[in-house]
Amino acid sequence: MLFQSEFNTNYRLAFASYLMAMTPTLVGYLLAQRWVLSGVMRRTVR
Repeated sequence: MLFQSEFNTNYRLAFASYLMAMTPTLVGYLLAQRWVLSGVMRRTVR
């Protein structure tokens, strides 16, 4: 599976692979954001 040949680039395949690689990081960020923000807010209330 090549993203690029001598004269053209398969952008659909390239961006699909980028999205698949970024998905676990984005999901982890979205799940952790709840706890990070609640911890920050808990500190500011004190």
